[in-house]
Amino acid sequence: MRDQFEVRITEPTGSRMLTPYVSDLSFRSVDPGGFGSVTFSLERAVDARNFADYAEISVFDSQTGEQVGGGRLQNP
Repeated sequence: MRDQFEVRITEPTGSRMLTPYVSDLSFRSVDPGGFGSVTFSLERAVDARNFADYAEISVFDSQTGEQVGGGRLQNP
C-alpha cells in the first residue's frame, strides 16, 4: 500500500511528505462525496510532537495525484 498512496502534512510553516515514514495507513470515504477518518502509524524517525495542532493531513493516489483522503491531525 505504501507505493500506492502518498501522505502529506500541511502546517502553517508549509507542507512536507510523510510517505516514507508512514505504516498501517487506513482511510475511508463517506457518501456523499467526502473524506472520513485517516489513521496511520509513524516510524520512530519522525517525532509527531513537532507537528502543529490540527495540521492538515492529505492522502493522494500516487498514480493519478487525486486526493483520496484527508482530515486534521488530532492525536500526534
